Amino acid sequence: MIQSTLKSVLEFLKTQELDGEIVPKSEKIALDILYVSFGLDDQDRDVLIQINMIEQDLSGHDTFIKTKLEPKKYHIIQFFLPFPFLVEDEHIADIARLIFVVNKSLIFPGYEFSEVDRAIYYRYILMTSNGIDGRILLQIIGAISEFYETFADIFEDIALGRCSLIDVVNEIKESTK
Repeated sequence: MIQSTLKSVLEFLKTQELDGEIVPKSEKIALDILYVSFGLDDQDRDVLIQINMIEQDLSGHDTFIKTKLEPKKYHIIQFFLPFPFLVEDEHIADIARLIFVVNKSLIFPGYEFSEVDRAIYYRYILMTSNGIDGRILLQIIGAISEFYETFADIFEDIALGRCSLIDVVNEIKESTK
């Protein structure tokens, strides 16, 4: 088991030939963030998963849920991968619909869209109480990387108006038969 600290996660990832960097919290960044790079995409943009952790005390609801369990330390671990492009205003509705279709097909649905920022990202949350299993950590990171490789070009083509949503939906339907 890996301790629930970004430093321990980074040390483990280095043993698996993955590298990253921890950026400490600051006035502009609320939490320490571990950036894990997957290299460059086909347009020479760095693909970075951001990992952060928050210690959580879940005993605050014990009275409400009527439990007498011993309090423990929990950690919420967020995996966050922002896409390196923005959605053009006229394609916002199509992107929102496409994200819904894609999420339905994934074992770990996590694509999200911020209409305010016009940004697409993938986010996955893991809660732990006794550290992180290394194999699970690698599976999550691997799945996020694979999802990015599979869908980034499709999202970008729709976001920038290079192809239509109808064409992509028909392609997805054909590939899942």
